[in-house]
Amino acid sequence: MKKVLECISHSPEETESFAHKIARKIQSHIAIGLVGEIGSGKTHFVKGIAAGIGLDRALITSPTFTIVNSFLGKFDLYHLDIYRLSSYNELEYIGFNDLIYPTSVIIIEWYDRMEKDIGVDLKIEFTYIDANIRKLLLFVNPTSEHTKLWI
Repeated sequence: MKKVLECISHSPEETESFAHKIARKIQSHIAIGLVGEIGSGKTHFVKGIAAGIGLDRALITSPTFTIVNSFLGKFDLYHLDIYRLSSYNELEYIGFNDLIYPTSVIIIEWYDRMEKDIGVDLKIEFTYIDANIRKLLLFVNPTSEHTKLWI
């Protein structure tokens, strides 16, 4: 993965705005991995992506216990929280491969906990600075078709 962008967010609204700008570049299927502590802004980021692809941001909640939340629209959004999964086989068992199609947007919280590389197009690392400030680093997979949008 190649680091292409850094953002300092001073609020959940700024995190959502950053994600909204990313979402506006989405033209086809994309998988985004999110890495960061609890409370670092991952779900607010997903709200911004949702708004940017025309979905109601108010519907977005963390899928901690459901593992996958789905939202259908021009792009279908699949928001996964894989914290409680222990292997890639479990991810396949819940139907992960069925979520990959031309108009799907897949966002995976706790992406770094999977022992096998899932092959995301973008990775966002969230670093907790203080109660309000987060550092977000955007990395792009150099083999992804989305690379040209960021480099």
